[in-house]
Amino acid sequence: MSTDFNPEYERRRLQSIAEQHPDLLGDEFCPRQFTQRVTRKDLGNQMLYRDSRMEGWYVFTFYHFILHSS
Repeated sequence: MSTDFNPEYERRRLQSIAEQHPDLLGDEFCPRQFTQRVTRKDLGNQMLYRDSRMEGWYVFTFYHFILHSS
């Protein structure tokens, strides 16, 4: 059985790999996809995100410890 290649399938595949092997991402990336690049100015603000298991976008509030751990 084969799977058609499309951008949505590829996004999920890459995010699944990123969740399984976070060491491949280094300190610059995380397995979540955000609508824009996250900076320190975003602390306490909400932003849309999704990961490999999500169909749509969800709201996420940023806190200090999350910026360091992701």
